[in-house]
Amino acid sequence: MFIRLADNPWFLLAIPVAVILAIRIFQRPVIGIYISSFLIPFEDLTTLFTDVTLLKILLGYTFIVWSSKSFILKDRITFYQMSYIILLIIWSIFSLTWSYDLNVSLGRLIVFVQLIFFTIMTINLLNNESDIEKIMVIYIMASLLTSIMAIDLLSSGVLHRNRAAYIEGQNPNGFSRSVGVALLYLIYFFQTNKIKKKSLFYIIGSIFLIVVIFAQSRTTYIALLVSLIPVIYFSKLGNKIRISLLGLIPTIIIFYFFQETFYNFVLPRTQSVFTEFSMGGRDVIWVVAWEMIKDNFLFGVGFGNFTSVYGEYSTQLRGWYAETDPHNVYIAIVAELGIIGLLLFIGFLKSIYTKIMSIDPKYLTDRTFILSIFIYNCISAMANSLHYAKHYWLIFAIIIAFINQNKYSQLNIIKDNDNT
Repeated sequence: MFIRLADNPWFLLAIPVAVILAIRIFQRPVIGIYISSFLIPFEDLTTLFTDVTLLKILLGYTFIVWSSKSFILKDRITFYQMSYIILLIIWSIFSLTWSYDLNVSLGRLIVFVQLIFFTIMTINLLNNESDIEKIMVIYIMASLLTSIMAIDLLSSGVLHRNRAAYIEGQNPNGFSRSVGVALLYLIYFFQTNKIKKKSLFYIIGSIFLIVVIFAQSRTTYIALLVSLIPVIYFSKLGNKIRISLLGLIPTIIIFYFFQETFYNFVLPRTQSVFTEFSMGGRDVIWVVAWEMIKDNFLFGVGFGNFTSVYGEYSTQLRGWYAETDPHNVYIAIVAELGIIGLLLFIGFLKSIYTKIMSIDPKYLTDRTFILSIFIYNCISAMANSLHYAKHYWLIFAIIIAFINQNKYSQLNIIKDNDNT
């Protein structure tokens, strides 16, 4: 349903603001990326009509401006580690010839290509450390705002679905993941002494942790814990203690204000990570998916067709028809694009990992931070279909922009060594 301006006078104010932003983005397209990073944690709340969100409109306009300027000015567009993903898209196009449902494949492929264009654009626009850090700060600010809204809702005694504290209209798992990566960004700024007031680190970090705990996404628990291992291990002793102390404040707050909620809802779900291996029914999905993969090992069932084909396999194996997504990026790729598609995606991840580990140890804090968010993204993808999620590709864009900064190049490292 379309929103009429007459129904909401605030839209009259939005028009001049939109015009000003459009002009500024035309002048400097990276501003569109800044605003987009702020809107990503809010995207589900910015729906204008049907599936059109404010974020999609903003990204579409920013891409048109950036690509047009790049063409006119003959700017070189760099792909860096995205080459494997370009090959994956080409293979996905080939898969249309044997796709189970061509219309579904086309629809999904269009969405996926848009996300990859967004990633490539972001990588090219974040061409210096200042721009990269700005987008991270903006993302932290947006996540902080959504977290405060969620805590306010939690303090009112509301627990959605009897298990998760999050903002009305958002998926609790996606919400939790977005806050989790914001916490990793915050820790990086703390470690590099870019947060002048240490109390600010503990206040914001505590808010993020409380929200992650009460959002009760078990995948986020695991991804965050594992990604923090290299951060703490490679930190100086003082930072090890300070980062570890970050967990103390939320613990006190939870037991003082939310003790009953924690014991009734959070603790049983947390314990289920170790006692229940069904992962919310994902084990059943993956057993059915395995049969699909075995039957279509080389080429897959066609891009985006997992859900459509799953229904037939579910009927054969379980006796009833059901449709669901794979809840796993890697299973989705190998089921839909076969082993060739999976190898291309693994090549993409390996190229990023190799580049991260090639960073000189003199930049140990940077390398550890990039490794931590890389691990976070890879683990998060094991229990969710994140390859259609903007925050998933934004993390990869930040990682790739970060690792390809000039200061990490071997030429600069040699020059630095010569100067010493």
